[in-house]
Amino acid sequence: MRKILKKLKKFRKKPAIFASGHQSHKERNSIILDFLPDKKSWILDIGSNTGETANFLAENSHVAIGLEKMEAEYRTSLRHANRSAGFLCTDVTGDFILSGPRWDAILLLSVLHRIYAFGGDEAMKAVLFASGQKADVLFVEGATRHARYTSNGCEAPDFEDLNLEAASQWHHKIFNDVLGPSWVVDFEKSLQCSDKEPFRILYRLSRKSET
Repeated sequence: MRKILKKLKKFRKKPAIFASGHQSHKERNSIILDFLPDKKSWILDIGSNTGETANFLAENSHVAIGLEKMEAEYRTSLRHANRSAGFLCTDVTGDFILSGPRWDAILLLSVLHRIYAFGGDEAMKAVLFASGQKADVLFVEGATRHARYTSNGCEAPDFEDLNLEAASQWHHKIFNDVLGPSWVVDFEKSLQCSDKEPFRILYRLSRKSET
């Protein structure tokens, strides 16, 4: 019995390595690097998982702070942290983001659906709104698979499951409703993800300059 409990304990602590389940994570990271606003940007990575993206950006002359709710993933990110990357283990809310500093860019990569799943539509919108108050550039990766949103009992979002065009329209409406007309999507690309979810959509959003 002790051996079984020990194995179960070890299994629970094993972090989910995001990069191993996302076929285009390297391409996604390269796109983000190319579209960052400054040569040395300060970046907030919300839902940083094991820190792969934050460390990649830190290795390329940027400063990245990752926020991760899951302790196992957070501890893994600490073990591999680049000198220009830092990590916090915390549950992210809109109020938490609003209480912090401004950033050159905020990353919401495959995390809005997790916030939706655990906190519902309003919690997701609160984090997106707060992010728009604290940066003029956002990178959002949106899930197209309903199961990502409904894993904790929430209703499915209002688009056809795994339909790229429908998911894109849904995300655009969310961006417009939450961030308002002063924000534009200036880059959008579908990226191969996994067998269960063939594609996710990467968006770069920016606030229009006042002229």
